[in-house]
Amino acid sequence: MKNTYVRQGSSMIYKIAELEMRSDNWLNITLELVCGWDYIDADGSDAQGFVGKEHFVEESQYEYLSCDIMNESIMQVLKDNGYKTIKNLPTIQG
Repeated sequence: MKNTYVRQGSSMIYKIAELEMRSDNWLNITLELVCGWDYIDADGSDAQGFVGKEHFVEESQYEYLSCDIMNESIMQVLKDNGYKTIKNLPTIQG
């Protein structure tokens, strides 16, 4: 399966980790954090860049969305929730 990456705002990048079809024709979408914008070495410098998911608290590691597939597309749900698909991951620092 090809990975699909989405960006939330300018700081967090997730991949679509799981699509789960429910019996009521809704689809659960699980997004897993890949990287985010933060200080590369908060103790050593003010340099910022994209860093791996381990730099963020556990609560930001996953996002969950639901989609009524009879009335909307996955892409529309992502867009409505502030996500934009991206083709390439940025360079991840440290």
